[in-house]
Amino acid sequence: MTDKDIHNRNDSEFIDKARSALDKSVDNLDTNTVARLRAIRKQALQETEDKKFFVFTPGFAATGAFATVAIAVSLWLAFPVTTHEIFDTEDVMLLSAKEDLELLDELEFYDWLANEEKHT
Repeated sequence: MTDKDIHNRNDSEFIDKARSALDKSVDNLDTNTVARLRAIRKQALQETEDKKFFVFTPGFAATGAFATVAIAVSLWLAFPVTTHEIFDTEDVMLLSAKEDLELLDELEFYDWLANEEKHT
């Protein structure tokens, strides 16, 4: 048996003895004291029911919605979506054309030839 088991057993024994002693002391209370304790308990419970910790109003809903929109807009502005053009429009036209695709194999040659004609 470990020290933890011994401590748990000792704690359990202590709790049982304390519970028994308190139960016996409650049994020995006079009716006047029991009535006062019940009245005090009832009053305390009534006070907690009267005090609501959170009152839901439309203002809270509007504030929450505004905060959500504000966060969404700030994130959208902080991290803008950028789109990059993957293909040039001429490339798309060439790829979608029904012409002979052998032209595409020699595209660098034709580009060089066009540049040479411009320089001469």
